[in-house]
Amino acid sequence: MSKKWLIVWLVSFFVLAGTLIYLFIVYRQTTQKQALLMQAPSIQPEDIRSRALEQGFDYTKDTIIGTILAKTADEDGNPAFKLYVSWPPGAPIFDKNVIIAQNCSSELSNLVSVNPNAKDPKSSFEILARGINIYEQASEGDVMRAFCLNQYCSVIGGACELLKS
Repeated sequence: MSKKWLIVWLVSFFVLAGTLIYLFIVYRQTTQKQALLMQAPSIQPEDIRSRALEQGFDYTKDTIIGTILAKTADEDGNPAFKLYVSWPPGAPIFDKNVIIAQNCSSELSNLVSVNPNAKDPKSSFEILARGINIYEQASEGDVMRAFCLNQYCSVIGGACELLKS
């Protein structure tokens, strides 16, 4: 056997050995991942909802989302919205159609554009303007997100977002 064929055989041996080692490592990692997945508890949508219900609604931390049905005023003449509210899980059972006084901070409130066709949910929101007067900018059919300022959520405010699609 010549020196040339010896080099070809050695290179072929090392390539074959490297390939087998790589395949063995990939196989071992795959079986380890499968074993870990088998041990992990499965989470169903009902489990997520029940956990949220157990945690309860904290009006100081959780926001509400509502579709603006009309601009109006509360009993004291303060600006208010008639909203169709999507209450978060764990919130007390309030009416879906409510008149809520708004005390949104003009310094902290934003006008946000929503792109429903965005592939990444994080990139579907774009801030169009900061420091807006929500009541002046809002129109019927817009969606807003805000914090409740009391336990009955009869007043919303703080940093509010007006969502325009």
